[in-house]
Amino acid sequence: MTEYVAIAKEALDEQLDPLLKQTLPCRPETIKQIVVAKNKTQIGYGVTWENRYHPYCDEIFIYVVPDFRREHIGSEIIDRLKKEVTQPLMRSVDADNKAAVGFLRAHGFALKRRCWEYDVTPEQIPDLSDADKLPLVSWADLSPDELVTVKNALLEHYRSTHESVSPMNADMTKEEWFNVMLDHLDMTYSYVYSHDDLTTFVTTYDTTDKKKLEIGYVNFKEDEEAFGVFVTTIMGHLKNRFESFGLEIDSTDAAAMVLLELYPPVAVVTFDAYVAAKSSQ
Repeated sequence: MTEYVAIAKEALDEQLDPLLKQTLPCRPETIKQIVVAKNKTQIGYGVTWENRYHPYCDEIFIYVVPDFRREHIGSEIIDRLKKEVTQPLMRSVDADNKAAVGFLRAHGFALKRRCWEYDVTPEQIPDLSDADKLPLVSWADLSPDELVTVKNALLEHYRSTHESVSPMNADMTKEEWFNVMLDHLDMTYSYVYSHDDLTTFVTTYDTTDKKKLEIGYVNFKEDEEAFGVFVTTIMGHLKNRFESFGLEIDSTDAAAMVLLELYPPVAVVTFDAYVAAKSSQ
């Protein structure tokens, strides 16, 4: 007979089986709840934890050892976790993990965001004629006042694209957010549309691989078509400087979806965020 026991995060090392602990998806200090399933030995557990940057949903993870799956143990665990939560639950899974997707949907979770993460090579980036190119304004060439404007636009863009899924932490200061969002920013290869339009931008980030550049946050003010030309100009400008470009595209971000259309992925499985509102728990 299976029993379900809640344990305190302070007792994690003593009370959670070491083999199960290896699958723990979060730092122990962020844990809010943990429930362990026992049948002679520990056969599974469920945990909720807080994401410091997006604390208004509780992240959730459930693991059951293979020999005990399809015995409703996961359902028993999630039902016990739900009794104590006070805000929505969130879990992100690969779209092709049909078992996980089915489990989440059966327990009141709804798809909120798809995420494509993939690389683009120079061969996938068309050459541009001089007539097709726009003049590029690097972040490195902006004045201090202009940098303040574009940083604020970046922060507002981040807020708006995350609001419907998992809102950003309102208790963090602007400077704290800037420290997170601008970490490893490549000022030289990040661009704004013009000195007159600082809210249309493409950010890029250094990686440990000097031959690869990460395309980060992107935004346009009004004109999607002009933004597409802006992006293709940047990519055409950079294609001979790097061997690959990393893209992470969220379906909640209209500007990022322009990149998805311009440089479509090949056989990439999306990483999808599911949320269960408190009322559905």
